[in-house]
Amino acid sequence: WDFDRVLAFEPMPAHCACWFDNMAPRPNVDMHALALGEHAGEVAIRTRTPDSSGDTGVELDDAAEDCVRVPMSTLDSFALEEVDLIKVDCEGYELFVLRGAVETLTRCRPVVIVEQKPETGGFERYGIGPTDAVDFLTRLGYKLRQVVQGDYILSWDFSR
Repeated sequence: WDFDRVLAFEPMPAHCACWFDNMAPRPNVDMHALALGEHAGEVAIRTRTPDSSGDTGVELDDAAEDCVRVPMSTLDSFALEEVDLIKVDCEGYELFVLRGAVETLTRCRPVVIVEQKPETGGFERYGIGPTDAVDFLTRLGYKLRQVVQGDYILSWDFSR
């Protein structure tokens, strides 16, 4: 493996079970069956497109019958000491995950890949702008390095 330690987070129980069914146990990989966000608690999630694992997200209105309630934590609550890379892809909810990771981001200064694709509909759903997660990171001290198909790659701007 290319990394000493990998932490993965998957809130949807069916997707997490699929991961465990398909991944051979690895001593350096930990899967956490929970959502990440700005606060600890519980959140409703659902897959919006039937049979699509790529369209699962947090629902602010959890009245839909196909919502699943799952635990949510902040990345900061894991008190990670070393982080080299963070990839955040959660269908428009990226800003809220990053807000719960400020201590980790500023202390460890990892490279961050954050998805910001308007077609997810998350921006309207959550009442935020289409690049608010990128703007949030640049205000923290990150610099945009490259955009690849809606994935924004940022690293710490040491020249500031």
